[in-house]
Amino acid sequence: MKVVGIISLGCCKNLTDSENILGVLKNPNIIFSNKLKECDLIIINTCGFIDSSKQEALDTINECYSKKKDNAKILVCGCFAQRYKEILESDYGHKIDAIVQIKEYKNIKNVLEK
Repeated sequence: MKVVGIISLGCCKNLTDSENILGVLKNPNIIFSNKLKECDLIIINTCGFIDSSKQEALDTINECYSKKKDNAKILVCGCFAQRYKEILESDYGHKIDAIVQIKEYKNIKNVLEK
C-alpha cells in the first residue's frame, strides 16, 4: 500500500489539474493523505505567475522536504515547475525526485514508475 499526498497551490486550474492527477492515480493500492509524515509520495502542484506564488512554491518544497518521512519522494508539477525547471533541477534537485511537465500529467503513472 502506498500513501500519496498532494498540495495544490495557486489558481482554480491547478486545483482541477490536481484532482485529475488524483483520478489518474486512483488505485486500490494507493491511499491519499494530507499528513506529510505518512506519505510515500508528495506531489506539489505549483503556480509560477506572480512573485508570491513563486516563493510559496519554493517554501512548500522546503517544508515538504524537511517534514517528509525518510524514504518519501517529492514530485513537483504545475506552472512553476514548467517555467523554472532548470532552476529547480540545479537549486532543488537534491530535494526533488521528479519534475513533471504539464503535458505529462496524463502519463504521470509512467513517471512515477521510473
